[in-house]
Amino acid sequence: MEFPDLSSRGPYPSYPPGYVLPIYLTSVVVNQEPNPVMLMSYNLVNHLLIAFFLSLTIFFFLRQLKFSNLSAFLFAVIPILIELLLPPPLYFHQNVYFADQAVILPFVLFIFLEVIKKDIRGKSGIGVNLLQGLVLFLGVLTDWLFIFVALAMYLKRLILNDLGKSFVSVLISSFKFWFPVVLALFLFIFQLYLLDVLPQFFGRFNSWTGLCKLTWADFNSVLWGEHISRGYSKLAVGLLWGSLGIFILAAVYLLFQHFKKRFVCEEIKRTTLLIGILLVPCFLQVYAVKCHSITHNFSVLKFSVPLATVPFVLVPVLLYLLLRPRIKGDILRIFRKTRILIVISIVALVFSYLGYIHPRFIYFFPEVDKPIEEIGGFISNNTGYKDIVFSPDFEIPHNPPEQLSYSMKRVYLASSIEDIYSKVKAVEEEFEINIFTLGQEVNSNEMGKLVTKAYDIKNQGAMRLYKIKKEVFLEEYSKIKKANSQVN
Repeated sequence: MEFPDLSSRGPYPSYPPGYVLPIYLTSVVVNQEPNPVMLMSYNLVNHLLIAFFLSLTIFFFLRQLKFSNLSAFLFAVIPILIELLLPPPLYFHQNVYFADQAVILPFVLFIFLEVIKKDIRGKSGIGVNLLQGLVLFLGVLTDWLFIFVALAMYLKRLILNDLGKSFVSVLISSFKFWFPVVLALFLFIFQLYLLDVLPQFFGRFNSWTGLCKLTWADFNSVLWGEHISRGYSKLAVGLLWGSLGIFILAAVYLLFQHFKKRFVCEEIKRTTLLIGILLVPCFLQVYAVKCHSITHNFSVLKFSVPLATVPFVLVPVLLYLLLRPRIKGDILRIFRKTRILIVISIVALVFSYLGYIHPRFIYFFPEVDKPIEEIGGFISNNTGYKDIVFSPDFEIPHNPPEQLSYSMKRVYLASSIEDIYSKVKAVEEEFEINIFTLGQEVNSNEMGKLVTKAYDIKNQGAMRLYKIKKEVFLEEYSKIKKANSQVN
């Protein structure tokens, strides 16, 4: 109510605003103001779709590699289990919403569309390309992670000659690929320009990409020793770095074979590149925006995607493809008979990992601060959209958001009626003034007169909330203003 336009809300210029779009569109469709229930419901649906498309990506990719339906299905179960049951995604996709949560579905969907394009031709293929361009646009407009995802995808297409073979065709395809990225960045920068916060954006950019006065050792200690180890376990640290090491070795092997002009099967190339697209952007992004990465523990949420697909699925598949030409005779026959058992063993290993790590889910819930809970609940239960809350000695600011999660209302410090008027003078719609006190009387002469005009007083223990109509407040303000001018 007290923010009549966008600029008065204090725009947050560090990140593109795309993560707001799905919530806004949801509120338009259901014709309802966004609220925590809507946000949490969207987040849970978002989480389910992430797991679903990760599973489909693995299934269709393995079928393209000529894996049997059963083997592809068993491997496709792994991303669902890991993505839905690991503690960080299980907690953060319900209780936190920011760019870090919103970008993961476009990330996964972008890769899924790239995988299924191999099996689609004609008009359907054109439709997939257009849809993928839209996802790329929305992804870049949501989080900086997508810049690295786009770069990885572009390199993949360049390596596999998906952009064309002639210079002109590569140039045209490159323009089509990067156009959604440029458009999204232009719209974001233009919005910052219109809101006159470009200098603030560049200042924050320097801050988020800096080390926050921490050494590299301190940074890695927080990121890997705390955020990832506490959420995913120390085993996951080894799995992620081990997967990155295997990808680098495979990439070097492919380069070596290319320069030696030796044949390498397409399946090895595609598997290696898929590992890179899923894994490398996550590493690059956390190191590119170091301060964000260590300030917010949900910044490592993106690592659930490579954890769900790379170490337990794509790495074993890559090793199999690399070793397959060297497996012969009796060993080959034994392997063919037991490969389903090998896949089942990997699934069982995933269950063991989840059984070990899943109980850490409860560690994400902090102890409840009872005074904050009581004050926030009291304000929330006794205020609505039209209420604007002030207090002579108590404040609930916009950040940190813990108190707001209870009160759903900011409480502004105000020592005089002039302080209140400066906040509400631009509000044209109907509103009500609320004066909150915590165990003491209002001592100010002006504020003391104002609370006597309350048409209702809410009480709970030492807490008190005085409710004053807009017209009554403006009338009292005019009287005090006039009296002060006469004295002066």
